[in-house]
Amino acid sequence: IIISMIGVIPAAGRGKRLGRISEEIPKPLVEIRGKTLLERCIESLKKHDINEIVIIVGYKKEKIIDFLNSKNFGTKIKILEQKEQKGLAHALLQLDGIKDSMLVRLPDNIIDGDYSYLIKKFKKENPDFIQLFRNRDNPNDNTPTLIIKKDNILDIIKGYNGEDGFRGVPIYIIKPIFFKYCKELMQNLKEGEELKETMVMKKMIDDGRKMMAVRFLGRLIDITTDKDIENAKWYQIF
Repeated sequence: IIISMIGVIPAAGRGKRLGRISEEIPKPLVEIRGKTLLERCIESLKKHDINEIVIIVGYKKEKIIDFLNSKNFGTKIKILEQKEQKGLAHALLQLDGIKDSMLVRLPDNIIDGDYSYLIKKFKKENPDFIQLFRNRDNPNDNTPTLIIKKDNILDIIKGYNGEDGFRGVPIYIIKPIFFKYCKELMQNLKEGEELKETMVMKKMIDDGRKMMAVRFLGRLIDITTDKDIENAKWYQIF
């Protein structure tokens, strides 16, 4: 079976926890050792034979568009706009109507090269959703936790600290069915509430969709705060 797949980089958010830095530039344009997080994402997708990339812009979109126009990345890039900041799943909803599977890669961290095993697992098992996961840094924090058994995501529980609880890595593959659940949840969003991808995942799990996860085998540097940017400059960047 030949599965057509495009790359998606959600680059619409502000990155509020970066403080003053995000007042000047959007988070995807943060540079670590001379290369932006966005550029690293594009190169990463290209390495995995993704020949068409959709970049979703929003906050300070002109700066991202100018950056993309200033370089030749050697791949087809399409830009979509999230006009209102209503969460990550809402940003992905801008792709509604696309028939291909989508490899989503967030510009939130620096990740070493290969995750082709995620794509291979997707092509073999054909799930509705599949994500990389890793052990939790702090099992007692209150972040959404993936409950995983035998490569299947059974639930998502905030603040869960059992041994079968793991943290998602922001690289995943979705099918267009994802948008059906986004639209259903959008109808019931409260004023000011964001549509998060974990909300959509939870609804898909509850509906019996095939939701899978693969252990992340590489190394990762989170870029969440201004301190993370400073610390990353001293790491051996892979």
